[in-house]
Amino acid sequence: MRGTARERSPGVWQLRIYVGNDPATGNPKQLSRTVHTKNRGGKGEALAALADFYAEVEGRGLRRGSEHTVGSLMAAYIARCEALGRKRSTIESYEMAEKRLTPELRATRLRDLSVEQLDRFYWGLEMAQATVKQQHGVMRAALGQALAWDWISINVAERATPTGKVDKVERKPLALADIATMAKKADTDGDLVLAAAVVVAALTGARRGELAALRWDDIDPVAGTLTIERQLVPGKGGDYLTSPKSSIGTRSVYLGHDGLAFIDRYRYRLRVLMHVEPWGYLLTYDGDTPVAPKTLAAQLSSLGKKCGLVVTTHSFRRAAATQLVAAGVDVDSAARRMGHTKEVMLGSYVLGAEDRQQAAADTVEDRYTEMGLPLGNLLGP
Repeated sequence: MRGTARERSPGVWQLRIYVGNDPATGNPKQLSRTVHTKNRGGKGEALAALADFYAEVEGRGLRRGSEHTVGSLMAAYIARCEALGRKRSTIESYEMAEKRLTPELRATRLRDLSVEQLDRFYWGLEMAQATVKQQHGVMRAALGQALAWDWISINVAERATPTGKVDKVERKPLALADIATMAKKADTDGDLVLAAAVVVAALTGARRGELAALRWDDIDPVAGTLTIERQLVPGKGGDYLTSPKSSIGTRSVYLGHDGLAFIDRYRYRLRVLMHVEPWGYLLTYDGDTPVAPKTLAAQLSSLGKKCGLVVTTHSFRRAAATQLVAAGVDVDSAARRMGHTKEVMLGSYVLGAEDRQQAAADTVEDRYTEMGLPLGNLLGP
């Protein structure tokens, strides 16, 4: 920053500090302050006051772009992320974070934003800890960009504490007998597709968007694999296909003999029901349109309630991971099957191999049957 100290009248000095150009007009912007010195012509006192003024401006982050508010920063940050080609789902999560801002916080100038204000905002969200942390992550990134743009000199989010009021609920994996109960209930109620969704979710551990995007040609009965290479994601303009959430991208999930037999039985039942050879999406009620991810989540939750269970689509993913580990499958093979990193799957020093993947499929499916999910008997004779 640059500044000047000018004596306007004896003992009266005007201090000016240049804080950059206005982002809208490009015109230079200055902050000014008038100080009175004890001694007439006290230039030393004026320069000392100018130094204090510098320190205050730096400490409060009053630099170029200081007229921007938290709301205008978020809009500019989201626009930049769009220009950089960030995933649509990522942009929409940022937009959701922007919508959570309170009117007070949205209107706050960046130069006035404090750690205390952010902490009060986080506490007032009254959301799960994970959601608050996600909100904090977006705020910190946006303020980090403001720092790079030289709009502020400090990122107050670095010292904020993203604490939610809702304690994280410890969720236990679904028992396999409960999964079988759900599949049978859906089939009994005449919802073959939902019954299949329950079993395929438990077999593969696929995320809800991955389940919704599965197609019949993703299944290779010779290799015994089901390839997960896309997910269906809800968006403002409707559901759209994108790559899997996992950083490892496309993955192949091996199916054992019982798993393949279940898929064959499901396909036969669909053929009889629709009077046409199933094609396109695996989970569809009209043979063409996939079940929307949010619809699938709602259906599974409702089915769970009918069975006296609290269920989300992630419940089946957690059950699959638990059974893989319980069956003695090495963590690397389990992680690749789930589309996780090894770190997420507790970490492992053991390397998996393709033959282990096939063995994992047979092992876990045998365990499913033993523990109450008889794949060979579901969906009737």
